[in-house]
Amino acid sequence: IDLIAAFYGCLYAGCVPITVRPPHPQNISTTLPTVKMIVEVSHSACVMTTAVICKLLRSKEATATVDIRNWPPVLDTVKSVSPFVSFQMSHNAVGAFCRSVKLQCELYPSREVAICLDPYCGLGFVLWCLCSVYSGHQSILIPPVELETNPALWLLAVSQLRVRDTFCSYSVMELCTKGLGLQTEALKVSMMQNLLPTR
Repeated sequence: IDLIAAFYGCLYAGCVPITVRPPHPQNISTTLPTVKMIVEVSHSACVMTTAVICKLLRSKEATATVDIRNWPPVLDTVKSVSPFVSFQMSHNAVGAFCRSVKLQCELYPSREVAICLDPYCGLGFVLWCLCSVYSGHQSILIPPVELETNPALWLLAVSQLRVRDTFCSYSVMELCTKGLGLQTEALKVSMMQNLLPTR
């Protein structure tokens, strides 16, 4: 939700938002240089981030990996997104993309769609931030990173909310099936309880 709010907030303010996947706390030395490269190549005026990521950027491991002193100002906002995936699209391209997804997937206002794709670029970003506004349907957003701690999250959301349509990646399905392999019986009981009529 913060990513979407910040994206539209940038548009409202006349800025060009450039979303980027935040550095991973357990793999800073590999993931932070990519963030640095995108910030530099995009000539970003500032970086908006959560307090957690802001603290991570100032950690000893981060400063040993890249020198952020030459970066634009890093804004520690209360309700923000991780550092803004570098792509720019024209209004015509955005409209055509949303229209094609709407027609192909038959997205109309009464639909509910569960989305478990990385929201930082490509189709995932369009589905998270643009398609539901264009088509008027309700999106249920499930960040893929949260599946690392709760592999049942996507499956339970789809089951409990009785969602007919979902967008997810093969990695999400693989993580769910591997993580839930030992919990099959418990999940069956949980799903049966959700399907039983209530009075």
